[in-house]
Amino acid sequence: METFQETIQALTQKGRFSEAASFCRDLLLQEPQTINRVQVATTLAHLLAWEEDREAAEAVYRELLDSLAEGERAYRASTCNNLGELLRPSRPKEAIECFDQALALYSDLGKGNDQYRMHLGNTLMARGSTYEALQKFGFAKKDYKAALEVYNGQPGQQAQEMRALARYQLGGVYMEEFNAFDARVHYTRACERYKELLEANPGSGRESFLPMLAATWNNLALAERDAEQYERASECYREAIKSYGELSADRPEVFLPYLAQSYSGMGILLAEKFRHFEEALDYNQKALDIYEDLSAKQPEQYSHYRATAWHNAGVYWAELRNWQAAEQAFDHALEARRKLEEAAPGTFTADLGSTAMNLLELYRERLEDPELSGYRERAMELSTSLQGWLAALQGGPVIRNMKADLELLTSYFSNLDESGIAIRAARKEQQALMEEIDSTLEVAEKKGYQARILDIWRGVQQNYTAHPQAVEGLVLALSNMAWLETLSGNPELALSLLDEAAAFEVHPRAVLCNRAHCHLLIGQADKANTMYRELWNQTHPSGESYGAIINRDLWSLLRHGRITADQLPSSDSFRDPALQD
Repeated sequence: METFQETIQALTQKGRFSEAASFCRDLLLQEPQTINRVQVATTLAHLLAWEEDREAAEAVYRELLDSLAEGERAYRASTCNNLGELLRPSRPKEAIECFDQALALYSDLGKGNDQYRMHLGNTLMARGSTYEALQKFGFAKKDYKAALEVYNGQPGQQAQEMRALARYQLGGVYMEEFNAFDARVHYTRACERYKELLEANPGSGRESFLPMLAATWNNLALAERDAEQYERASECYREAIKSYGELSADRPEVFLPYLAQSYSGMGILLAEKFRHFEEALDYNQKALDIYEDLSAKQPEQYSHYRATAWHNAGVYWAELRNWQAAEQAFDHALEARRKLEEAAPGTFTADLGSTAMNLLELYRERLEDPELSGYRERAMELSTSLQGWLAALQGGPVIRNMKADLELLTSYFSNLDESGIAIRAARKEQQALMEEIDSTLEVAEKKGYQARILDIWRGVQQNYTAHPQAVEGLVLALSNMAWLETLSGNPELALSLLDEAAAFEVHPRAVLCNRAHCHLLIGQADKANTMYRELWNQTHPSGESYGAIINRDLWSLLRHGRITADQLPSSDSFRDPALQD
């Protein structure tokens, strides 16, 4: 049979598979005694499968099984196993039946025979993989664990390799079951085994075991992240990147996609769990550079990954509030995902919708920039397109939430005019200044920030005199400024601010509360108590009672030395008598 093997090898190396298959068929027509029919038939089936003639390959295996006697158990077992491997991609349930037959034979043959014990373990692995593809994870785990037990009892490097693979497969099944804790255990053991194999085989082992070690590091990083072990996850990603970097230097066409995947995973981890957006952008850019190159050569395979990298860049830039860079990145992602959706309608709609929603949120932010224009119109155009894209999708909670958010954003942009944009910008500036106010204990510093808030709202109200939100913003700014002047010992100035606020007849209780404090400071206690009594049982828009607010304000005035303890009225003096016992 050496001549047979040499002939087949020579033909296949030249790509002459059909000629090699014909050679096998000719041999099978000879007398059974002159050839190893099992070897020839198996080779023929492999050649037919290689040429995608799986139906003919299946026929060869079944004819071989029919020709084998019951006593030829080893041949029957290997043929059943090979037939299972052939059927596994398209007919997994029938493949499992073949593996069952092979396992029954190998279990008997393996009693006291290490060679068949290894075959038993390998067939358990094949059946476990088939169960995993069918998402029958309980059966898959049972087979992988049984295979691991078989391999643990076997000596030699081959057994060690299979122990590593069994651990790797178990880690994958546990991840499918969202059990990151058990997945970590098995991936960690797999890493240990592959490192041992690399050390024992410093030359040939690099090609054989470094790819599996890199893949295991990457998957262990995912498991550590899901188990909330973020520092450990980042260490694993770095190991994966190091390994894939070495491999891609020699075989970029094979390993660059995996290197990009690890770069991208590291970027997501840094952004989501560490909030290190600058570093996340660096890793994401490395992934994007690879995907740009790969998608130019193989657009059908890598354009989706390129679009995702652009989308992630947009998210990270937006977190850094670099709206211009974020918008450019989202525009790239939207264009790419739009093309993907056009090529395969319904396949990328959710991804397209996600990028569009991020752009709409960004447009809402950029509306407040007075130097920019046209964002409302762009938002309305994009929301109309997005409504069309999402209309055909039913989907689960993600799609439902996206549709609900889109409805809110569309309503927001539809009802927005120039005054609304100005008011939103004023509120944003006010929010930043309020944070400064809350950060200091010095009343003088608080007054400085509040004065800037008051100037903002005076400008907005002057431009949009009748707009209720502009008026409300000005009244609250006046009232808050009046309180700070009262706290500073300037009740007369505070009263003038409150007179200005009262003219608008908005938030009269807040104005009245501060007016009462002013009268208390200028010695008009009876007048102050009358106002306190009027407010005491009322509720502030925040939900807090005015009684609680009055008490807190009075103690603040006492603490700042604006009133004395003798001036501090008892709460009974301004409770509503009708509500007292």
